[in-house]
Amino acid sequence: DHFFGRAKADEVEFNCWVLRADHHHQKTQNRPSAAHWLKKFITHCERYAPGGAGYREAIVRASARLQFVETRTQLTGGLTR
Repeated sequence: DHFFGRAKADEVEFNCWVLRADHHHQKTQNRPSAAHWLKKFITHCERYAPGGAGYREAIVRASARLQFVETRTQLTGGLTR
């Protein structure tokens, strides 16, 4: 899975992770939530961060996105379009 999407980020190892087919489908549908998958991806990157700057950059990017998602969820009371 390309975490940030192929059109949104380079196709490099720190933007990819292996997911089971059912998990990939759940992630694509933001189930249980986008925040859930962002936290999982941050944890994944933290395992590899000592090995490269790309993983550290991915953590920063995913953390910023997580903050946005959590703030939006608080402001909307969890409602989505």
